[in-house]
Amino acid sequence: MSRLLSIVFLSYLLGCASSDKSTIDDEAESTKSSDTTNSVDTSQMDTAVDNASDVETGSQDDGHLTPHFQRWLEEHPTYSPDLARLDLEGGSFGGKWQDNDIIQHRPIVFVHGNSDRALGGILNGWTDVRTYWLTQGYSSAELYATTYGPADPLYMSEYRHDANTLRHLRQFIEAVLEYTNAPKIDVIAYSLGVTLSRKVILGGGFTDASGNSIQLGAPLTDKIHTFVGIAGANQGLSSCYTAPTATCSAVDGLYPGTLFGFEVINQSSILQNINRTSGYEGSHRISVWSPTDEVLGLGGFVWGNNTAQIPEHTSEIRIENETHLNLKHRSMTEISTVISSQ
Repeated sequence: MSRLLSIVFLSYLLGCASSDKSTIDDEAESTKSSDTTNSVDTSQMDTAVDNASDVETGSQDDGHLTPHFQRWLEEHPTYSPDLARLDLEGGSFGGKWQDNDIIQHRPIVFVHGNSDRALGGILNGWTDVRTYWLTQGYSSAELYATTYGPADPLYMSEYRHDANTLRHLRQFIEAVLEYTNAPKIDVIAYSLGVTLSRKVILGGGFTDASGNSIQLGAPLTDKIHTFVGIAGANQGLSSCYTAPTATCSAVDGLYPGTLFGFEVINQSSILQNINRTSGYEGSHRISVWSPTDEVLGLGGFVWGNNTAQIPEHTSEIRIENETHLNLKHRSMTEISTVISSQ
């Protein structure tokens, strides 16, 4: 039953994305930030992707961490070699090509959403986004991602905040910090990746629905300069009110709880864990959302709260008339403007 729900939802999601994509070249849509009256034309993102052939991207055609980063991981057995996800096409990206490559920008770690992957695949991963940042002067040594889970949309309803996924993402962020020797990094997370990343940064312990326990360590707050959460379900999903899937688990899923009087009670354990405190995600915390996001639904509200808003964020970017899937890459123009100004 849960697999059937995944297939139906994926068909709907890709239908919305393909309909929007067919009109991209004819649109002149603007994004609006709550902090400014100026609008940003998201067509700049499409222009950057179209001009990808003008960007020197190195030899990363295999869709994995560079050989330099892979060798570094082998020399540091504290980290799992699975971070490279060599078992999966487009399983990862990032790294230097040689020892003397210079890192000029704060490295960015990208965390994908439910059933996606680092690059390519049916949901396209961070492919367009990575190309965009390369056009902004970033290098392979400054852009990083790994894949968690099987990267198969047929398992969409089974993704959750399980111990193995949390461990994988925590190790990856710690590895990037040590490998780049950067005092701070930026994290850009999307959809399910938002709540996963928040727990990874918060650290501490957690026991998932399968009874597997993990201790992630101390918070990484002082290592994160800017945290960007795109279309995250920080208060759960309205579609999880009654959905009997692992993704909607009351332990490690996105179950939004119930309304008792004027109070929301019994949110999933993971949501209670990451929402118990606030401000730990980094020095700057940006929520990105669209009122027409069909996955977050109902204007993004869950029990009267905008689920895409990170508690006590420092700023937010509201993008009009955008789908959940396309919000991932269509928000990058304004995100890069904010990051470069900090």
